[in-house]
Amino acid sequence: MKDVDPGLTLSETREPADPPESKTSAFQRLVDNARAVIRNGNRNLSKVMALYRTRSARPSSIPALPRSGHRPQDLLAYGLFAVGLSAILLDVGSYSWINNGLPSQYYVFFWTFTDFGKSHWWLVPSGVIGLGILLLDWDSLGRRAREAAHVLFVQVSYIFIVVAASGLAAVILKWGLGRARPKLSPTHGPAHFDILALDSDFTSFPSGHATTVGAVAMCLALLIPTWGRMIFVLAFWLSISRIMVSAHYPSDVIGGTLFGAAFAWYAARYLARCRILFKCDAEDRIRKRYSSWRVFNRLLRSRQKHS
Repeated sequence: MKDVDPGLTLSETREPADPPESKTSAFQRLVDNARAVIRNGNRNLSKVMALYRTRSARPSSIPALPRSGHRPQDLLAYGLFAVGLSAILLDVGSYSWINNGLPSQYYVFFWTFTDFGKSHWWLVPSGVIGLGILLLDWDSLGRRAREAAHVLFVQVSYIFIVVAASGLAAVILKWGLGRARPKLSPTHGPAHFDILALDSDFTSFPSGHATTVGAVAMCLALLIPTWGRMIFVLAFWLSISRIMVSAHYPSDVIGGTLFGAAFAWYAARYLARCRILFKCDAEDRIRKRYSSWRVFNRLLRSRQKHS
């Protein structure tokens, strides 16, 4: 006969321990969650595209082309005038003046923030925020939260698309035109172009940094008009930093800034014609269709009522 454990009574039984959770089931849950997130993204993207097709198909009161003075050929004329004049008056002596006529502290100062003109500083945050909103389950959100998600998604998507598309166009232009950078000025001069050189030393015009700065500045000025003056002042000095670190000629910076800003403006006008995010009057003044602050303020107030 087996010995009975004196610590056990007839009413006590030892239940077998639950088996540890298998790795397979944990992995399956992870896969199911990932599929649910992807389904949310596909469903939300379909809604966004359906909204865009519906609104873009409606007749618009805004003419397809801007009024005289804002037409593409007009802006191209302004740009050619500004770039050409700066190439004649400023480019020739800029390199020697910066490197021989200014204290080295100027170079160090402008070098500390010139890289903020790189596109990844704007593409990564706007892309991550937009993707995160797109993968949410919009149907489970309340009306105010869903409205705020829609507004934020459209705004960051506008910034992402404008910066990416204008930057890509600038890259194609600069690698195709093949203008020598200022560091080659002593041997090649400021007017040397080597078409399709495919060499980074011959990618001066237009400035990619200045293109991004111009595009971001116009986007933010249209989205936050009360801060427009401050935004453009900061954009000015950020663009000028490319000259001060001898990375570009003044005409490179002027051309890139004007191109990026014009790209963002035309993109906003197109969205206004589609009745998305912006509206446009007869004078081609672009305004937001709604106040972002009011949207998020209503969301906060609704949260406080339910808390």
